[in-house]
Amino acid sequence: MKHYFTSKLRAAILVTLSLFSGSAMAQLSGTVTLGSGGTYTTWAALASALNNNGVSGALTVDVTSDLSAGSSAVTFNAITGASSTNTITINGNGYKITSSSSYEVFILNGTDYMTFNNLNVINTSTSVYGIGYRLTNDATYNRIKGGSIEFTARTSTSSYGAYVALASSYTALSSASSSWNGRYNRVSGVTMKSSASGSYGPYYGIVINGNTSYYSSSSVQGGNMFENNDIQQAYYYGIRMYYSNGDSAVSNTMKNQSHGAYYGIYGYYNYYAYIKGNDISGHTATSTFYGIAPYYYCYYWTVDGNTIDNNKTSSTFIGIYNYYYNYYSTISNNTIDKNSGSTFYGFYAYYYPMYSTWDNNSISGNTASSTFYGMYAYYYPQYCTISNNHIDNNSTSSTFYGLYNYYYLSNGKFIKNTIDGNKAASTFYGLYAYYYGMDEKIEENSISGNTTTGSTFYGTYIYYYAYRTSVSKNKVCDNTAYSTMYCIYRGYYHDYYKTNDNYIRNNTSQASSLYGIYNIYGYYNVEINRNIIRSNTSSSALIGIAGYAYPTTGYVINVEDNSIDSNTASNSYTVGMYIYYGDHNIRRNHVTSNRGNGSDAAGIFSYYAMGLNCESNLVAKVTSKSYDVYAFYLYNSSYTGGNGWNIRQNTVYNKMENYTAGGYINYGFNNGYCL
Repeated sequence: MKHYFTSKLRAAILVTLSLFSGSAMAQLSGTVTLGSGGTYTTWAALASALNNNGVSGALTVDVTSDLSAGSSAVTFNAITGASSTNTITINGNGYKITSSSSYEVFILNGTDYMTFNNLNVINTSTSVYGIGYRLTNDATYNRIKGGSIEFTARTSTSSYGAYVALASSYTALSSASSSWNGRYNRVSGVTMKSSASGSYGPYYGIVINGNTSYYSSSSVQGGNMFENNDIQQAYYYGIRMYYSNGDSAVSNTMKNQSHGAYYGIYGYYNYYAYIKGNDISGHTATSTFYGIAPYYYCYYWTVDGNTIDNNKTSSTFIGIYNYYYNYYSTISNNTIDKNSGSTFYGFYAYYYPMYSTWDNNSISGNTASSTFYGMYAYYYPQYCTISNNHIDNNSTSSTFYGLYNYYYLSNGKFIKNTIDGNKAASTFYGLYAYYYGMDEKIEENSISGNTTTGSTFYGTYIYYYAYRTSVSKNKVCDNTAYSTMYCIYRGYYHDYYKTNDNYIRNNTSQASSLYGIYNIYGYYNVEINRNIIRSNTSSSALIGIAGYAYPTTGYVINVEDNSIDSNTASNSYTVGMYIYYGDHNIRRNHVTSNRGNGSDAAGIFSYYAMGLNCESNLVAKVTSKSYDVYAFYLYNSSYTGGNGWNIRQNTVYNKMENYTAGGYINYGFNNGYCL
């Protein structure tokens, strides 16, 4: 009887103690210690206590010594009771956790509201799969602040491994699913490095794999933040965002590394990213270098105030790469300076970069051994504004394009950009727009102080099928070419095209002809008005304005209120303006003090006009060294129709000189064969 009672009592006491113990462990809160002699002496013990028992209030864990975690990952699961109030803060206090795990050091598996402060994480494994922290299974509101993540033995360049990964497994760093790996997490102020001799670091610095069902949502977003981290070695990607949404990379540094190919920051199927103030500098690559790459279906990206400087590659260099279907981007205040490559793109937008703004970026002091593109937009760059960018003091051993736009340019604005002080050994294009430019505004740009030593110079080049386009208020000044120079060039088939209020001054073609404004095959209502073409010099022919209409009645060129003065053709003819075909309205222009040496000189030359209004123009002091001089030369031998000729109230004054005896001086009009 006594024995039975004693046994019952002992069992009851054990059950009570067990219940009390479970209740006590479930009440984790306050402050505990982790380390030799602490509340918990191993990381595994701390993880077990939290995973099994949860928290009932805010918990602080103070690390008091360096600890080894062995070869297994420290895994935290969803912790009962954790919330925005009941947070879990692990203060590393500068101590180390050393792990020989071939995979992760820490796994946050659905863990919420956990913070790691100033903890130094060291992975000593040679494994290619090593990861510092992996967040998965919708881990949310976690923080990793300060401290470091270090790989001490990895040397492989295999396509695995990361310092921080939001991923479903250690092998799934390049894939996403319809489940979140993590949301609203923040990694800040962490030093990420690989110290093994010859190591390039893990394949990825930071990986964010999002949700394939919500990557484009404006209301359900990932909202992860990565800021002020120092990613000292990463072999292929500094930061990679894949099917993510609403994530930010702010003020991170990725500097002084060596690679094959490299992406500083990369996005793929990514919406609402905020990329600001990152420094991607001092890299050396043997293959293509990409600074920041919103690569594929990246909508609503903000790329602002980043620095991409002093990088070198023996292959292609791309500062910012906006590749495929990237709408509504704002790319502003970035610095892409003092880099070098073979083919060079400061900014590259390939396919449908629509509704975007590229403003106040600096692309300066860069060098290319092959073609140089300051800003390149290839296919359907529509409804874009490219403004206030500085593409200055770059050089190439080949062709130079300041702003390059190829196909179906619609409703774009190219405003207040500077393309100054650049050097090319072959053809130079300040602003190049090739095919189907419609409703474009190319205004208030500066293309000045540039030099090409090997081929043709084009300040602005608008080539084929431009409709309702304005090239106005631009400055093309102080440029030098050793071949033909076109300060403003417009190619074939353009309607309602305006070339107004441009300032073209002090340009020099040292080995061929110079054209201030050159328009060919205009259709309806082409305007060339209020331009100033002054003090330019050519070693061959010099024409201030050359306007060619399509040879059909009703196609009109309006040339009004221009000033063409003090220009010199050193060894050939000079013509203030040369207007060819179509109906000509030539009014209120001033053509003064221009000089031709070696051939004829003319003030205003109208050729094959269908209809002509030549009114209120001033032509003065046109000079040729030994050839004919004409104030006005109006010629039509075979074309009929049009609106007739109206020539009135034109003024010729100051002696028009031929200062040798060999040529003919005409003080008024030479009407060719038409009158």
